[in-house]
Amino acid sequence: MRTHHLAAVALAALGAALPRLALAMDEASLERFKPEEMGGDWVPAGSRCDSPLRIRIDAKTTTLINGRDTQTFRNGELFNLSGNFLLSNSFNLVPDVAQNLPWSITFNVDEKPGLTQIEYLHNSDLQRRFPLHKKDLLRCTGTTGLPTPAGPPNRPTFPSINTLPDGPPTPPERCPDGGTLELIGTEPWGGLPWYFHEHVPEVKAIATRVAGREEPWVLNFDGPSGFNRLYRKANTEIVVFDACRPHDCQNSFLWGAYDRTHRRYALILSEAGRERRIGEHTEEIDAAIACARKDEERYHVTH
Repeated sequence: MRTHHLAAVALAALGAALPRLALAMDEASLERFKPEEMGGDWVPAGSRCDSPLRIRIDAKTTTLINGRDTQTFRNGELFNLSGNFLLSNSFNLVPDVAQNLPWSITFNVDEKPGLTQIEYLHNSDLQRRFPLHKKDLLRCTGTTGLPTPAGPPNRPTFPSINTLPDGPPTPPERCPDGGTLELIGTEPWGGLPWYFHEHVPEVKAIATRVAGREEPWVLNFDGPSGFNRLYRKANTEIVVFDACRPHDCQNSFLWGAYDRTHRRYALILSEAGRERRIGEHTEEIDAAIACARKDEERYHVTH
């Protein structure tokens, strides 16, 4: 029972786990591609536009260049990392490959127009030949001179939109401790975690008390997140949720639970491989989170 948007999973893990992530660029991706913003040559920030090290992008292909050494890939999907095109200006481009994504290119990194980065995922040879891993890239409008500087952060101001699971309801899954886990299909508890945090006053109050001093994404859930799930055991009902930091899902993410029977709230924050536990952890809450995490691991193995 896996319900994340594509971007809610670290790209590196996806590249290894899925038999085929990228498809030849579909009509929707082609519509999102803006030649005047994404196309052309991209050089490292601080370099001139005649730099031998660059990336050349058009609607159909991406070419890595280092002097006479070049490698061209056919473009695959162009998608929004947050899973919601109203909440983020950033786009990710991945190549059309059968497995093990070699790279992902992010346009408008950290919501800064004109700032681009490439992240190598499964190909150390590319890193050696084209040393651009996670370096800031700027777009050239000519063959000489300096590239166009990046603009200030520009996050859209559209209202957030809740998304509910589609399709018929799925039966609850059995947890190792005897509880069950299932998707929540109706608001305010169903959908994405930001929604019930915002629309259930008791949750908003307790979450602010527990996580008010954490970084904004922990409290606001403005990064990628999965659908909320309900854990049941005996007379206890616990809403389980997860989210990650925008543009850094691989290193910064959280698992959380709200025990709506006993009004308890707890989070497990994972940052750079280290976990922190905050809030009121109980045996039931930890079992609910553990069940959801086990379900997550099973997804990567079976899908």
